[in-house]
Amino acid sequence: IDWDVFITKDAGDAERLAREAAAAGVDAVVVYGGDGTVTEAAAGLVGTEVPLAILPGGTANAIALALGIPTGLDEAAALLASGETALRQVDMGRIGDKHFLMAVGIGIPGELAESADREAKDRLGFLAYAFSSIQAVRTVAAVQYTITVDGEQRQTQGVTCLIANGGNFGIPGLNLEP
Repeated sequence: IDWDVFITKDAGDAERLAREAAAAGVDAVVVYGGDGTVTEAAAGLVGTEVPLAILPGGTANAIALALGIPTGLDEAAALLASGETALRQVDMGRIGDKHFLMAVGIGIPGELAESADREAKDRLGFLAYAFSSIQAVRTVAAVQYTITVDGEQRQTQGVTCLIANGGNFGIPGLNLEP
């Protein structure tokens, strides 16, 4: 197998590198990283037929969990090498020019993602999100949302607006819908 390794350093690197790899005619892109890096790499492959293999390496690895990929690097690599994998198409959502795999949130989810910084995630792991959510619940105020879906406009008030691309956020046993 002829392969290259690239290390991301800045936001947008994974998307750019995946896009360049697809344009160069690679057979597949393999990404080792967390949900943000995986989402960027997937965004770089939108509109191509190049498959993306995920080796989870982040704090929560919600995308890998939702897709049934083991979160341990050894187990995920063994699955990839086993030949017992199948290609699956996965939809991506888009808001403006930004893609997402799992969900995008305004209000509490946005505050949670914003306040769980790298240092806290390195120190506390998944608990960084729990502490961030407690802080977010205490500081987020209700706002008026106007949402247009399939041409129909709806208005409501709330502390959270969540646009999901699936019913599972990588938390075993927690599904929004089948």
